[in-house]
Amino acid sequence: MLYDSSDMNPTHGSSSPHAMLHLLLHCCNVDGECNDTELQTVFSIMSRLYGVDEQWMAQNSAIHHRYFTRMKHHPSCLHYLIRQINPSDPEALLWYCAQVTVADGVVSFAEELLFERLAAILQIPTEKVRAVHKMAWQFRTGRLSQEIASNGGE
Repeated sequence: MLYDSSDMNPTHGSSSPHAMLHLLLHCCNVDGECNDTELQTVFSIMSRLYGVDEQWMAQNSAIHHRYFTRMKHHPSCLHYLIRQINPSDPEALLWYCAQVTVADGVVSFAEELLFERLAAILQIPTEKVRAVHKMAWQFRTGRLSQEIASNGGE
């Protein structure tokens, strides 16, 4: 199952866009670097899921950066964000986070740990976690698109 369709939103509730943005920016910042490629990936995901524009992103990204350094090591931060997002499809949520962590072509140790923590919180089995991570790499390199095209869109 491909988790990048424009009509799929893994979340519920009115606070979801903000919590989702904070989670995706957390994925960007966890290794201490948030580059343009990762930010563009976050914007792309947020605009597909919620229809947000650049102004909304800029305003809410600034809010995130103000408290990120205090919250990034707080043990309950991820639990809180996931509760706020309330994902109906935990694998889809992990897929979006995986896209951000592989966006720059380098997955740091901190990003790997974050991905594992998210998977544990979301209670996603190890084999599915590996598949989602592999798919994110294939999607990033364009190989997933090629595989889908060669299989007739399946």
